[in-house]
Amino acid sequence: MSTGVLAQAEADVAELAAGPLWTLSDAEITDEVRRTFALMQRLSARMLALVGTAEGREVPYTAGATGTANWLTFLLAIRHRDAEQWAKLARQLPAVPAAEQALSAGQVNVGQAQVITKTVHDLPSAVGEQGKAKAAEVLTKLAAEERLRPEVLEKYRSQILELVAPEIAEERLRKELERAERSAHDRRDFTLIPYGEGEYRIRGVLDAEMAAILRAALDPLSAPRRPA
Repeated sequence: MSTGVLAQAEADVAELAAGPLWTLSDAEITDEVRRTFALMQRLSARMLALVGTAEGREVPYTAGATGTANWLTFLLAIRHRDAEQWAKLARQLPAVPAAEQALSAGQVNVGQAQVITKTVHDLPSAVGEQGKAKAAEVLTKLAAEERLRPEVLEKYRSQILELVAPEIAEERLRKELERAERSAHDRRDFTLIPYGEGEYRIRGVLDAEMAAILRAALDPLSAPRRPA
């Protein structure tokens, strides 16, 4: 059945591609650009499903490739970096049904789907499946309804954890602040280096607290002396 549907789709695309463009109005061109792009995303969803199935059946290894990305690189004559992205998304997308369904419907594009799946995939396991599903739903809705570009959608990555698991987000922030404080403390260094006769050069890295202490001690000494 799939072969027959694909053959019909190929015939329809061939007919569409052969259609004249000069007869289209500006509004029709704009509409066709939008609809053609949406169709490309729907076909991409099918492509990703095929790639995922091929990997599950070990088709790339049977064909002598070292992996799915390597197989796609030579099968489709595409850049290896692009093949890796296809293979990665094909692997991760099924775990994010909201994004997978939206891509299949042409409601989001591949770039948006990549951001959504990566964001959900990178959430801590403590969030749980329910939390990840909520995150995927929120991000997919933003992508589809607000039409956020991938680079804009990425900015929500830091906020999504706070939305679906505020207590985990708060704990993570606390640990990050502790690490930053320890790092600043560990980097502290203060050295007096002899520099000529009776002179020293100062070199060091101080945190805000130590800098304030040193400044309070040195300011009176460095003030201009009044003539006797």
